[in-house]
Amino acid sequence: MLLTLCAFVLAFLLAPITHGQKDDPPADRGKDEVTPGARRPTTLFVLVRIRNKEVPPDQVQGTFRVAADLLDSKEASIQVNTLEPQFYMALQNLTDKLKSSRENKTDNKPFVRQKGGDKKIEWELHLNSPGMLLNSVELYDKEKEKAKGDLKPFKVLDVKDPKPDLLPTALPGVYTIRLDGSEVPKWYKAHAKRARPKAGEKNDYVIEGEWSEAERYYLVSLKNFTADHQKLLELITTDKVPNRFDDAIKGQDLTFVFASMGFKLPRSGTFDGSDYIPFLTSLPGQSPRRVWMLFPLTEAESKEAVKKYSGLSVAEIPKAIRDAKPVFADATEVTVSSKDDARWIELPAETTKGGFTRRLKLTNVRDLQKKYPSARRLVVYEFDNGVSAPQALAQEDERTKRLVLALEEEIKEWPAGIAEAATREPRKAPEKAPRAKTETRSGD
Repeated sequence: MLLTLCAFVLAFLLAPITHGQKDDPPADRGKDEVTPGARRPTTLFVLVRIRNKEVPPDQVQGTFRVAADLLDSKEASIQVNTLEPQFYMALQNLTDKLKSSRENKTDNKPFVRQKGGDKKIEWELHLNSPGMLLNSVELYDKEKEKAKGDLKPFKVLDVKDPKPDLLPTALPGVYTIRLDGSEVPKWYKAHAKRARPKAGEKNDYVIEGEWSEAERYYLVSLKNFTADHQKLLELITTDKVPNRFDDAIKGQDLTFVFASMGFKLPRSGTFDGSDYIPFLTSLPGQSPRRVWMLFPLTEAESKEAVKKYSGLSVAEIPKAIRDAKPVFADATEVTVSSKDDARWIELPAETTKGGFTRRLKLTNVRDLQKKYPSARRLVVYEFDNGVSAPQALAQEDERTKRLVLALEEEIKEWPAGIAEAATREPRKAPEKAPRAKTETRSGD
C-alpha cells in the first residue's frame, strides 16, 4: 500500500567526532578489513515525514528492512523512533535542499500546519494578513464543497476562552490550536478583526480554508549499513519494497557535529573498524604525565589485578608496572589479540581534548569477542616531572566515593563495539582438503 499523499525522506550520514580518531589518509582508504566488493560500514540516519498519522513505526521499519536486504546489507540493524514535528521543521528551515518539502503557495495566504504532539496535537494557524487579530475559529469535519445544507462546526474556539486551546504566539498573525489526536478538521473558518480599523469599517473579517492533514515524523537509524546510500533511497520509492515512499532526497549540504561546552568528558572510547581507541579524561587539579591501562581483563582477572596492585604505594605502582614490561608510548603499533595476556599499555596525553588516548589494533576479532564478550581494565594515572621518580595519583572511585591509586572498571563501550567489529571481519575461506592420489594398477 502506498503511503498516503506525501512521504518525504531526508537522508544524511552522521560522522561522529571521536576522541583520538583521525581521518584515514587518501592512500589508506579502501584497505579496511571488509568483505571484498563491500562498502565500509556506516551509520545512516533518515528523517521521514508521512502525511498519514496511522502509519506505525514497524511499517516504516519493514520498508527499510526489505530495501537493505535487497542491497545485500543484511547485517544492518534498523531502528525507528518518533520525532517531534518541531525538530523536523527546524531542520527543514536550515537547508535549501528541502525547499520541495516545504508548505508551498503560502505567501500572503492563510495556512495551517502541524507543530507537535500525539494524543494532544498542536497546530499553527498562520493568518498571513498583516494587522489582523484572531477572535475565534470554527472547525468543521467535512470539506466545504462536500457539505450539504447548513454546515455546523464540531468545535468553536475563542481567544477569550480560559481553556488554553487557542493561543497567540510571539509571531504576529500566528496562533496555536490544541486538539485531541482524534480531532482532525477538514475545513476551518476564522473570525478576525484589524488591530487598527479604518473609520466606519465594519471590522469583521472571515478567513477560511482547508485544514492540513495530520502527519507523523520518524528518525530511521541504519547502523552497520554497507550498501550505497543513494541506491537505498532510490529503492524505497519503487514497488520492489512494501509500502514504498513517494520520494527521497539526500541532503548533500548537511553535516551534523555533536559539540559540548562546560561538561565533563566521559571515560569512554570508540571503535574505528577493527581498531579500539580508549579515551580517559585528565584528573581535575592534577597534572598526570601519562595513564597506564591494564587491558583487557575478564571479571576474574580484574579481581586478581586489584589484589595485586591495591596494596602498593604511590612509588611502588609505577615500578611494578615497568617491571611487567609494559607497552610504552613510543611503540609504533599496539595489537590486541585473544592469544595475548593483559598488558599495561601507556596512553599518552592528547592535548586538544584534555585527556589520554591511543589507537589499539584488534586482531582475530571474532576470537577476541569470544574470549572477552565484555571487558574490564585497571587504570593508573601517573605523575612524572622528569626529576623525581614517577608516582601514582589518587583518583576517585565513583562507585565507593573512595580515593584509589589503581581503579578497576568495566569498559562500557566494549560489548557493542567488539560485536560490530566482529561482524565486519572477513571470514576465512575454509581450507581445501588435499586431493587423494590416483591409484595406478600394474598392467594398466
